[in-house]
Amino acid sequence: MDKCTTHPDLKIIYSENPHLFTDECADWEQLTLTIFLMYQKQLGEKSFWAPYIDLMPDVTFFCDSPKEVIFATGDPFIIKDLKDYKDELDSEYLQVVECLLKYP
Repeated sequence: MDKCTTHPDLKIIYSENPHLFTDECADWEQLTLTIFLMYQKQLGEKSFWAPYIDLMPDVTFFCDSPKEVIFATGDPFIIKDLKDYKDELDSEYLQVVECLLKYP
């Protein structure tokens, strides 16, 4: 994690947004790595991490499936958990976007 949080171009993002990048946020580790990898991706082939990033699969979360697929499970607990998880992901996404807009 130190590799991410001490990066010269990124450390200000992490330090000025503890609500996202410290244990104040349940997903802080994933968010920290996400920002680091997003930065590395935009560097393209200049990034040491380019080969790793190129191998990363495109992922679709089950909570992003069409509603009829989710409802086809027929399990009200799964349906509720997926909705809650989707809401959590959407909220974190909006917070990260808002955060990153402050740093050109």
